[in-house]
Amino acid sequence: MGKACVVKYAVLIVACCFMVNAVPVFAAEKGMDKKAVQKILKSGKDLSGRDLSGLDLSGMDFSEAILDNAKLVNARLRKAKLYRTQLAGADLTGADLIGANLMNANFRGAKLVNAKAIKAYVHCSGMDGADLSGADFSEAHMEISDFPGAKLKGTIFRNANMKGVELSGADVAGADFTGANLTDAKNIDKALNADKAKGLK
Repeated sequence: MGKACVVKYAVLIVACCFMVNAVPVFAAEKGMDKKAVQKILKSGKDLSGRDLSGLDLSGMDFSEAILDNAKLVNARLRKAKLYRTQLAGADLTGADLIGANLMNANFRGAKLVNAKAIKAYVHCSGMDGADLSGADFSEAHMEISDFPGAKLKGTIFRNANMKGVELSGADVAGADFTGANLTDAKNIDKALNADKAKGLK
């Protein structure tokens, strides 16, 4: 094998190693940044289907905005206001929702896998069929929220206020409800894999 071929294959091997160990990077669509989002929110509040992945949108007001099927993978939404926001089918995988206001928001069929929503306000929100696997809702305020058919595998609800929540058909395998307030919670007996959850009575 010639010297040129040896160099070529060495470069190829190194490139393959980088590809195998590379961490996926999620970026918003071209031309979409915080200012562009603010402009849309002022003009009509329709961000459905838009890709806002990776953006820092902390503290922004998305109240009553439409983000159905939007992509917010790894987006930073700390203390953002999403009151009555439509997020059906949205992808919030790995999103930072710590301290965010998610009251009366619609997360039907949304994906919140590994999202961080510690101390978030999630009163009366609809999580029907949503995937919250691995998400952290520790100390969150989740009173009267609905989780029918939701995936709550490994979800953390430690010390969360879950008074009056609906859990019918929710898969709670590996979920942690330690210290959570489940007073008047509905259909706990109809939750799936309740025996594999921690702190669920």
